[in-house]
Amino acid sequence: MARSNLRREPVVLEKLSDDEARVRFTPRAFALYDQTAQFKQRISIDAYRRLFETIWLDRARSAGWDLHISYEKGERVFRFVKQGSMVP
Repeated sequence: MARSNLRREPVVLEKLSDDEARVRFTPRAFALYDQTAQFKQRISIDAYRRLFETIWLDRARSAGWDLHISYEKGERVFRFVKQGSMVP
């Protein structure tokens, strides 16, 4: 597993191949949401999470990847699969 930082966010690259990548991290965006009263007054956490996911899904799709997002132990797990590949 490789560790790095993505915009000062600890990131763990758990898997990398030509057809698939698996990344685990805790986005700072959600810590900021929790700390900012203005966000909570204007948008629910569910809507905020959907917005976050929609942005990442669109980015992945535009780059030729399918993205599957899961949540494990408070972290986001992104599994990128190359579009058209046969990875289960």
